[in-house]
Amino acid sequence: MAKKPLIEYVTSIGYEPVFIDGKDSPLSDSVATHPDIYMCSLGTNEDAELFHGSTDALGSRYPADIIYNAVCTEEFFIHNMDYTAKALSEKALSKETLSEIRPPAGAAGRKKVNVSQGYTRCCCLPVDSQSFITSDRGIAKALDVAGADVLLISQGHVKLQGFEYGFIGGCGGRIFTHGKPVVIFNGDLSSHPDYLAIKQFIEDRSNAIMFFEEYQLEDIGSIIPEDIGNSTSEKL
Repeated sequence: MAKKPLIEYVTSIGYEPVFIDGKDSPLSDSVATHPDIYMCSLGTNEDAELFHGSTDALGSRYPADIIYNAVCTEEFFIHNMDYTAKALSEKALSKETLSEIRPPAGAAGRKKVNVSQGYTRCCCLPVDSQSFITSDRGIAKALDVAGADVLLISQGHVKLQGFEYGFIGGCGGRIFTHGKPVVIFNGDLSSHPDYLAIKQFIEDRSNAIMFFEEYQLEDIGSIIPEDIGNSTSEKL
């Protein structure tokens, strides 16, 4: 469901777009092609490891469809912990992974943030290791209590095939060009009623911003970069 302007842009800055066809997925057609159903980035930096889940472990109904839909940065691991896939939580919170990401001085490692929203990555866009944009009040409150920086925006204003509306996390992601971070959106972010607040929040954290005015913001299951030499898969 990614549109041509997005595809052309990421290709122009050196990424090779990879699309999920959803043919072997137990999920409905509307979300079967969404990357954040199958994988979770273990950080927000350019060399962040990407965890690939197992399609066989997924189910067609909640909560079996959200076991990998977490948000993981260098400082926080955010999900409904009752349903997180064991392999993902173990990887995200392992001492080996924590030593690799070199958490800030004085930090004990990633902080677990338990939220009731199972579709966490759909609803929450990581801007850097400690900054997030979400329209979910429960996620915003939990992150605020945990000491993260949060921008709470209005719900809706994002298209999602088969549903009334989609989510900010599902239409965006943090990528890099020439070593510099860019928060990119699939569609016209300027049409969102909270555009100016979103833009300032992103740019105040030393990110560039990229979106495409040619078409409406659309939730495509997140934009998730991968360093081919830095990924892992769940073994069942």
